[in-house]
Amino acid sequence: MKTNLVFFFFMCILSSGFAQNGPGGVGDSSTLNLWLKTDNLDFNNGDLVDIWEDSSENSNDAFQAVSANRPSFTSTSNLNGLPALQFAGGNSTATGDFLRIPGSATNFGGINQMSIFSAVRPANLGSPNAQAIIAKRENQSSSDYSFTLFFWSGNRTYADINGTGNGRLNGGNASQVSNNNNFLIGTSFDATQPSNNRQKIYRNGSLATTAENNTQSQVNSSIADLTIGKLNVSDNRHFAGQIPEIIFYNTAVNQTQRNIIDNYLSAKFNI
Repeated sequence: MKTNLVFFFFMCILSSGFAQNGPGGVGDSSTLNLWLKTDNLDFNNGDLVDIWEDSSENSNDAFQAVSANRPSFTSTSNLNGLPALQFAGGNSTATGDFLRIPGSATNFGGINQMSIFSAVRPANLGSPNAQAIIAKRENQSSSDYSFTLFFWSGNRTYADINGTGNGRLNGGNASQVSNNNNFLIGTSFDATQPSNNRQKIYRNGSLATTAENNTQSQVNSSIADLTIGKLNVSDNRHFAGQIPEIIFYNTAVNQTQRNIIDNYLSAKFNI
């Protein structure tokens, strides 16, 4: 997906005129709950990253207190040569890389809408079999479960709302990703919509699939930590690859806003 850079920068300037300070000028601190981007990190190439500071003004910083579990900083990544976090992957809870945001952080649950955007470059899909971009749950069978966005069977993208039953969406073949290639991966949930239009998965700015019958009325509140790079703190399956940016809104962005955010990410990472 390519974008007209003149249009892109014009939209950013136009949006900023309406006191919006999110990606591409979309959103403010009341709706943009999390904005993790590596271009504002002050690390040297190869450094282990103990904190990924939140740019949303909500101070939802992602951290890792255990040195052995920290991803590394790549100053010149394979995503348009920009900085990224490098996650090593693997099945070891002792050495697997991930970051976490405390479960006490607000507005990630108890909401009836959400939108997630991310830029990723997977490196070892299928090993382990499930690899998360972002998630908030205690474990797979727990009722303490808010949401997930991850790669699983057939290298497809999956998204859960409140669990693995009615709230699980398989992105299908249109959501497939591959190793050593760059992707924009996202999902949205809007409980104000009919059950056949509430939950969606996006790949490279295009709609991959829509849930046929999601009857969830909100994203559950959870005391579980939000995790970057694995499905939950105790899960032993870790994402392998590079992640330069993750964006979370506690609202369902409209199509115009989605286009602006997708164009911002596409232009930035040349996807």
